[in-house]
Amino acid sequence: MKHPIRSYILIVFICSWLFWLLPLLSSANIVPELGFFGILQIFGAFCPTIIALIFIWKKKSLRSTFKKSLHFRFSFLWYIISIFFFPIIYGIVYLISTITGYHIESEFLSQPEVLPIVFGYILVLGGPLGEEFGWRALVLPCLMEKRKALQSSFLLGVIWAVWHLPLFFIEGTIQNSLKSPLYLIGYLIMTVLLSIFLTWIFLHTNNSVVASILVHTSSNFALGVFLPFSTLIGAILQIIFLIITIILIIVKDRNFRNVKE
Repeated sequence: MKHPIRSYILIVFICSWLFWLLPLLSSANIVPELGFFGILQIFGAFCPTIIALIFIWKKKSLRSTFKKSLHFRFSFLWYIISIFFFPIIYGIVYLISTITGYHIESEFLSQPEVLPIVFGYILVLGGPLGEEFGWRALVLPCLMEKRKALQSSFLLGVIWAVWHLPLFFIEGTIQNSLKSPLYLIGYLIMTVLLSIFLTWIFLHTNNSVVASILVHTSSNFALGVFLPFSTLIGAILQIIFLIITIILIIVKDRNFRNVKE
């Protein structure tokens, strides 16, 4: 890993966690809650992208890597996979949970007219725009200079999962709703598996961060709509489906196993 990327990851962690510190302390009843804490959470979530842009502006060696990802030129099939894979998978988990007696009440499914608004909100403020220009457009290609795709995406997945940790202790976040340590572990595993899937999409779309943003958005959207982590059976099924998906990718896609940048 090149030194600039080590520095980038360290600065992102420091900045994001500092922005999240006051909301975290408020959730722990250490400081009173103030109205601007929600804005601090958003700023923290945007640190990966903002700091990536600063690094690219200051370090010419990173610009070509970043610019390479700024395109829409990939097959329509990959648009379909990027947008619909996770809603389909988590929708199946929702149906199985319901059939087996573990019905999940989803406020969004009862108001389908708001789903496009929810998708747009998640795209802009729910993580993808704030993260993907850093994690996938900048860090992933740099990791892959010395590592194969699977190794790079696993390493990035661990970094990405750890970066989310403060959110588990901030009231109102999806992560905070996962009260049991078992669910927390499941979420961290899911994040690593999602990182591998995102790398696979990234490579098959000629390193397009646009595809990564769409996948990240659809994944968060499906999590919010179908709530697979609301029940133990849903969480288990979600992880099983993702593990099967990643195994199939590794087994069937030889290029993914061996490719380096």
